[in-house]
Amino acid sequence: MRWVKKSAAGAMAIVPGKDRRTGKFIITNAEELIAFAKDWNAGRESERAKWLDSNGAVYLGADITLQEGWTPIGTFSATFDGGGHTVKGLSVPQSYGGDDFGFFRSIGTGEVAE
Repeated sequence: MRWVKKSAAGAMAIVPGKDRRTGKFIITNAEELIAFAKDWNAGRESERAKWLDSNGAVYLGADITLQEGWTPIGTFSATFDGGGHTVKGLSVPQSYGGDDFGFFRSIGTGEVAE
């Protein structure tokens, strides 16, 4: 189950949903994936923690097609389990600079599973 939370200032924010059967937070669409990347790149542990399950993992629960430019996820220090799904339409704007990036900018102490 996913929901959108409205802040006191009226801003909308994606709040990840927890799968009741597995206890995992599962990303199932482009809007959630973009929200996850923005929260992770903000660098605040409280923002990152809301996406992780008790094992420190993030799960992709569906194939996702991005329709806008992608900002690579900064140093990723958790587990990203793609569940065999794909992310299509990944396009990093040229203005991002450099050539050492993709879905992630770098992998820290975490791991990426297919």
